[in-house]
Amino acid sequence: METIVLYKYGEFYLNNQFLFETNVIRKWFVREKYQIIDAFGKVQLFFYIKHGFGFNKIVFLENNFSLLYEFVQKKNSFYWIYNEHIYYIKQPFSFSYKIEFYRDNELIGSSLKNSFWKSYFDQLSFSFLNFITDEEIELYLILYAIHYAFLELEIKIT
Repeated sequence: METIVLYKYGEFYLNNQFLFETNVIRKWFVREKYQIIDAFGKVQLFFYIKHGFGFNKIVFLENNFSLLYEFVQKKNSFYWIYNEHIYYIKQPFSFSYKIEFYRDNELIGSSLKNSFWKSYFDQLSFSFLNFITDEEIELYLILYAIHYAFLELEIKIT
């Protein structure tokens, strides 16, 4: 048994229930601001990406997640630490939309579409192993949203 998550137009759904959406609230040259808003309209994460020469930095302006989650960024890679586990994602090929989700070097989930191009109208699906909690899945999805904002790929603009 596996858990399927859907992503479409900047919105994430788990078991057909809306989880959160990602919004670009201001886009400047070298500094974009993003919000992750939950199903109740509460800002869960507000951050911007500052671009530099050879590096990009994610700066949290507001973080309403549990203090048990530690976000770590080293150069151009980042991950969460939660309950002494490291949660991260990989994009095996930079030209592909295939995403893999890992916990402590163990493959936990992946995208179901292995496409080399993606339309804004495409719906992406992710599959996770059944022993992963909904809380962990949400943590992965937030990391996915940050990942694509960081790489300046498409997320919903409002």
